[in-house]
Amino acid sequence: MAKKTYVATLSNGSVQEVTSKKAVLALTDIISVTLEGKDVTSEFIKEDTSMEQTTVIEAQAEEIVAEAQEAVAEITEEAPVEIEDIPTLLFTASRGNSKQFNWYRIVTNPTEEKVKVKGCAIPLPKSVAEVISTDKFVSWIPQSMAEASVNEDAPVRGMASTFSDVFARYCKVNEVKGADKVKTVLTIFKNILTAIEAGTTTGGWNRPEPVKEEAPAETPEAEAPAESTDADIISTDLADIEIAG
Repeated sequence: MAKKTYVATLSNGSVQEVTSKKAVLALTDIISVTLEGKDVTSEFIKEDTSMEQTTVIEAQAEEIVAEAQEAVAEITEEAPVEIEDIPTLLFTASRGNSKQFNWYRIVTNPTEEKVKVKGCAIPLPKSVAEVISTDKFVSWIPQSMAEASVNEDAPVRGMASTFSDVFARYCKVNEVKGADKVKTVLTIFKNILTAIEAGTTTGGWNRPEPVKEEAPAETPEAEAPAESTDADIISTDLADIEIAG
Protein backbone atom coordinates (compact mmCIF):
# COMPACT_ATOMS: atom_id res chain seq x y z
CA MET A 1 0.00 0.00 0.00
CA ALA A 2 1.47 3.35 -1.06
CA LYS A 3 2.30 5.73 1.74
CA LYS A 4 0.70 9.18 1.92
CA THR A 5 2.98 12.06 1.13
CA TYR A 6 2.57 15.34 3.02
CA VAL A 7 4.07 18.44 1.42
CA ALA A 8 4.81 21.14 4.00
CA THR A 9 5.82 24.68 3.07
CA LEU A 10 7.85 26.43 5.79
CA SER A 11 8.21 30.12 6.59
CA ASN A 12 11.81 30.16 5.28
CA GLY A 13 10.52 29.17 1.84
CA SER A 14 11.65 25.55 1.95
CA VAL A 15 9.39 22.62 1.15
CA GLN A 16 9.49 19.36 3.06
CA GLU A 17 7.95 16.06 1.96
CA VAL A 18 7.15 13.60 4.75
CA THR A 19 5.06 10.46 4.96
CA SER A 20 3.28 10.79 8.30
CA LYS A 21 1.41 13.30 10.40
CA LYS A 22 3.92 12.79 13.15
CA ALA A 23 6.66 13.93 10.85
CA VAL A 24 4.67 16.99 9.85
CA LEU A 25 4.07 17.91 13.49
CA ALA A 26 7.80 17.70 14.10
CA LEU A 27 8.38 20.51 11.63
CA THR A 28 8.44 24.17 12.78
CA ASP A 29 7.24 27.41 11.21
CA ILE A 30 4.76 25.65 8.95
CA ILE A 31 2.87 27.90 6.57
CA SER A 32 0.82 25.30 4.71
CA VAL A 33 0.45 21.54 4.27
CA THR A 34 -1.01 19.58 1.37
CA LEU A 35 -1.84 15.90 1.04
CA GLU A 36 -2.12 14.63 -2.49
CA GLY A 37 -2.93 18.12 -3.65
CA LYS A 38 -5.51 18.74 -0.90
CA ASP A 39 -4.91 21.59 1.62
CA VAL A 40 -4.81 20.08 5.11
CA THR A 41 -3.04 23.00 6.81
CA SER A 42 -5.77 23.38 9.43
CA GLU A 43 -4.98 19.93 10.78
CA PHE A 44 -1.51 21.07 11.81
CA ILE A 45 -1.66 24.77 12.64
CA LYS A 46 -5.25 24.97 13.91
CA GLU A 47 -4.14 25.79 17.46
CA ASP A 48 -1.98 28.65 16.33
CA THR A 49 -4.86 30.06 14.28
CA SER A 50 -7.21 29.86 17.24
CA MET A 51 -4.70 31.60 19.45
CA GLU A 52 -4.28 34.30 16.87
CA GLN A 53 -8.05 34.78 16.61
CA THR A 54 -8.33 34.89 20.39
CA THR A 55 -5.67 37.54 20.57
CA VAL A 56 -7.46 39.61 17.95
CA ILE A 57 -10.80 39.29 19.79
CA GLU A 58 -9.22 40.27 23.11
CA ALA A 59 -7.61 43.29 21.49
CA GLN A 60 -10.92 44.32 19.97
CA ALA A 61 -12.70 43.89 23.31
CA GLU A 62 -10.11 46.02 25.08
CA GLU A 63 -10.55 48.69 22.46
CA ILE A 64 -14.35 48.62 22.80
CA VAL A 65 -14.12 48.87 26.60
CA ALA A 66 -11.67 51.75 26.35
CA GLU A 67 -13.95 53.60 23.93
CA ALA A 68 -16.98 52.99 26.18
CA GLN A 69 -15.13 54.25 29.25
CA GLU A 70 -14.03 57.33 27.37
CA ALA A 71 -17.60 57.98 26.19
CA VAL A 72 -18.97 57.60 29.74
CA ALA A 73 -16.31 59.97 31.05
CA GLU A 74 -17.26 62.55 28.43
CA ILE A 75 -20.98 62.23 29.20
CA THR A 76 -20.36 62.49 32.93
CA GLU A 77 -18.18 65.53 32.46
CA GLU A 78 -20.61 67.27 30.12
CA ALA A 79 -23.90 66.36 31.82
CA PRO A 80 -23.70 64.93 35.36
CA VAL A 81 -26.50 62.51 36.15
CA GLU A 82 -29.04 64.07 38.51
CA ILE A 83 -31.11 61.94 40.87
CA GLU A 84 -34.69 63.19 40.73
CA ASP A 85 -36.77 64.08 43.77
CA ILE A 86 -39.76 61.87 44.55
CA PRO A 87 -43.12 63.25 45.80
CA THR A 88 -44.44 60.99 48.56
CA LEU A 89 -47.48 60.76 50.85
CA LEU A 90 -47.07 60.20 54.59
CA PHE A 91 -49.93 59.16 56.90
CA THR A 92 -49.65 59.52 60.68
CA ALA A 93 -51.96 59.31 63.68
CA SER A 94 -51.91 60.74 67.17
CA ARG A 95 -50.13 58.36 69.53
CA GLY A 96 -51.95 56.94 72.53
CA ASN A 97 -55.42 57.87 71.33
CA SER A 98 -57.56 57.97 68.20
CA LYS A 99 -58.25 61.66 67.99
CA GLN A 100 -56.25 62.58 64.86
CA PHE A 101 -55.35 61.08 61.47
CA ASN A 102 -53.11 63.26 59.25
CA TRP A 103 -51.55 63.20 55.77
CA TYR A 104 -48.54 65.08 54.39
CA ARG A 105 -47.04 65.53 50.93
CA ILE A 106 -43.24 65.34 51.31
CA VAL A 107 -40.72 65.56 48.46
CA THR A 108 -37.75 63.27 49.16
CA ASN A 109 -34.49 62.38 47.40
CA PRO A 110 -32.99 58.87 47.19
CA THR A 111 -29.63 60.24 48.38
CA GLU A 112 -31.15 61.63 51.57
CA GLU A 113 -30.01 60.29 54.94
CA LYS A 114 -32.19 57.44 56.26
CA VAL A 115 -33.23 56.93 59.88
CA LYS A 116 -35.16 54.25 61.77
CA VAL A 117 -38.68 55.13 62.88
CA LYS A 118 -40.73 53.18 65.42
CA GLY A 119 -43.51 51.23 63.75
CA CYS A 120 -41.91 51.19 60.27
CA ALA A 121 -39.98 48.17 58.99
CA ILE A 122 -37.63 50.16 56.75
CA PRO A 123 -35.51 53.26 57.45
CA LEU A 124 -37.19 56.46 56.26
CA PRO A 125 -35.71 59.65 54.80
CA LYS A 126 -34.77 62.09 57.54
CA SER A 127 -37.26 64.68 56.25
CA VAL A 128 -40.09 62.15 56.64
CA ALA A 129 -38.98 61.09 60.12
CA GLU A 130 -38.90 64.71 61.26
CA VAL A 131 -42.55 65.17 60.24
CA ILE A 132 -43.60 62.03 62.11
CA SER A 133 -41.86 63.25 65.27
CA THR A 134 -43.78 61.75 68.23
CA ASP A 135 -46.84 60.72 66.21
CA LYS A 136 -47.67 57.16 65.23
CA PHE A 137 -46.47 55.99 61.79
CA VAL A 138 -49.29 54.63 59.60
CA SER A 139 -48.05 54.50 55.98
CA TRP A 140 -45.57 56.12 53.56
CA ILE A 141 -45.93 55.69 49.77
CA PRO A 142 -44.87 57.38 46.53
CA GLN A 143 -47.56 59.81 45.40
CA SER A 144 -47.50 58.08 42.00
CA MET A 145 -48.88 54.87 43.56
CA ALA A 146 -51.89 56.73 44.97
CA GLU A 147 -52.42 58.33 41.55
CA ALA A 148 -52.17 54.94 39.82
CA SER A 149 -54.71 53.41 42.21
CA VAL A 150 -57.14 56.24 41.54
CA ASN A 151 -56.67 55.83 37.77
CA GLU A 152 -57.16 52.06 37.99
CA ASP A 153 -60.04 52.49 40.46
CA ALA A 154 -58.45 49.71 42.50
CA PRO A 155 -55.34 49.12 44.63
CA VAL A 156 -52.29 48.69 42.38
CA ARG A 157 -49.64 46.11 43.15
CA GLY A 158 -47.94 46.75 46.49
CA MET A 159 -50.78 48.85 47.90
CA ALA A 160 -52.83 46.23 49.74
CA SER A 161 -51.33 46.92 53.18
CA THR A 162 -51.56 50.69 52.66
CA PHE A 163 -55.27 50.42 51.88
CA SER A 164 -55.81 48.36 55.04
CA ASP A 165 -53.78 50.67 57.31
CA VAL A 166 -55.29 53.91 55.99
CA PHE A 167 -58.83 52.51 56.10
CA ALA A 168 -58.47 51.18 59.66
CA ARG A 169 -57.12 54.46 61.02
CA TYR A 170 -59.64 56.60 59.12
CA CYS A 171 -62.58 54.56 60.44
CA LYS A 172 -61.22 54.59 63.98
CA VAL A 173 -60.78 58.37 64.12
CA ASN A 174 -64.05 59.16 62.39
CA GLU A 175 -66.00 56.35 64.09
CA VAL A 176 -67.09 54.94 60.72
CA LYS A 177 -68.60 51.46 60.61
CA GLY A 178 -69.61 49.17 57.75
CA ALA A 179 -67.88 51.19 54.99
CA ASP A 180 -66.32 49.63 51.89
CA LYS A 181 -62.52 49.66 52.30
CA VAL A 182 -61.49 50.16 48.67
CA LYS A 183 -64.09 52.83 47.92
CA THR A 184 -63.28 54.68 51.13
CA VAL A 185 -59.51 54.77 50.56
CA LEU A 186 -59.88 55.69 46.88
CA THR A 187 -62.08 58.62 47.94
CA ILE A 188 -59.45 59.65 50.49
CA PHE A 189 -56.75 59.54 47.79
CA LYS A 190 -58.88 61.52 45.34
CA ASN A 191 -59.52 64.24 47.93
CA ILE A 192 -55.83 64.41 48.85
CA LEU A 193 -54.70 64.63 45.21
CA THR A 194 -57.27 67.36 44.56
CA ALA A 195 -55.98 69.27 47.59
CA ILE A 196 -52.38 68.90 46.37
CA GLU A 197 -53.31 70.29 42.96
CA ALA A 198 -54.78 73.30 44.76
CA GLY A 199 -51.48 73.86 46.59
CA THR A 200 -52.22 72.15 49.92
CA THR A 201 -49.50 69.90 51.32
CA THR A 202 -51.08 68.66 54.55
CA GLY A 203 -54.48 67.81 55.98
CA GLY A 204 -56.31 65.33 58.15
CA TRP A 205 -59.26 64.38 60.27
CA ASN A 206 -60.13 64.96 63.93
CA ARG A 207 -62.45 62.83 66.00
CA PRO A 208 -65.68 64.76 66.50
CA GLU A 209 -66.24 65.91 70.04
CA PRO A 210 -69.31 64.35 71.66
CA VAL A 211 -72.26 66.71 71.94
CA LYS A 212 -72.98 67.48 75.56
CA GLU A 213 -76.64 67.65 76.48
CA GLU A 214 -77.50 70.77 78.43
CA ALA A 215 -79.15 70.16 81.78
CA PRO A 216 -82.74 71.46 81.89
CA ALA A 217 -83.09 74.81 83.62
CA GLU A 218 -84.40 74.54 87.12
CA THR A 219 -87.94 75.91 87.66
CA PRO A 220 -87.86 78.42 90.49
CA GLU A 221 -90.10 77.48 93.35
CA ALA A 222 -93.13 79.71 93.86
CA GLU A 223 -92.52 82.06 96.68
CA ALA A 224 -94.78 81.50 99.68
CA PRO A 225 -96.97 84.51 100.49
CA ALA A 226 -95.52 86.60 103.25
CA GLU A 227 -97.25 86.37 106.55
CA SER A 228 -99.60 89.29 107.19
CA THR A 229 -99.03 91.58 110.16
CA ASP A 230 -101.62 93.55 112.06
CA ALA A 231 -100.47 96.67 110.27
CA ASP A 232 -101.23 95.09 106.94
CA ILE A 233 -104.81 94.09 107.85
CA ILE A 234 -107.47 96.50 106.67
CA SER A 235 -110.64 96.12 108.60
CA THR A 236 -113.89 96.29 106.78
CA ASP A 237 -115.99 96.65 109.89
CA LEU A 238 -117.88 99.96 110.08
CA ALA A 239 -116.87 100.40 113.68
CA ASP A 240 -113.22 100.46 112.71
CA ILE A 241 -113.46 103.09 109.98
CA GLU A 242 -112.92 106.59 111.12
CA ILE A 243 -115.08 109.15 109.48
CA ALA A 244 -113.33 112.38 108.79
CA GLY A 245 -115.07 115.35 110.24
